Amino acid sequence: MSTGSCWPTWRCEAGISSLTQARSISPEETDKTSEFGCRYFEGAAAGTIVIGERPRNAEFDRIFHWRDALIGLPFGAGNIAEVMYQLDKQPERQAAARRKNMVEMLLHHDWAYRWEHVLNLAKIPAAPGLAKRKEKLRELADMVSRAPIEP
Repeated sequence: MSTGSCWPTWRCEAGISSLTQARSISPEETDKTSEFGCRYFEGAAAGTIVIGERPRNAEFDRIFHWRDALIGLPFGAGNIAEVMYQLDKQPERQAAARRKNMVEMLLHHDWAYRWEHVLNLAKIPAAPGLAKRKEKLRELADMVSRAPIEP
């Protein structure tokens, strides 16, 4: 996560999230790398189509590895209306992106998985509730993967 109080900006309309990276206007402060915050996870989990500049960060690429996890749009680009217009002409792509975002978040990025990792590192057995939660997350992901999704 980024340091300081500079969070990505967030705008959401009609299920499309527009994100700006933390400290994106100060590359000299970040040595030309970029961090990403919780808004990327929140947007994907909510089933939005996330549009913005892809953070220059290997961890982002590892976590958000699927097609259309982020629709690329450089910081300060003036053609966002054209990008939105083109997306509006691709309802199947929109539905697939929304679905994939939700499924990936349910299967890999709930706090249950983070806690499980910490517990494993500390060699502490997980409480039975963790397995139940992960099973519920799998059920929800299966439901989302089968449900019709409006673009």
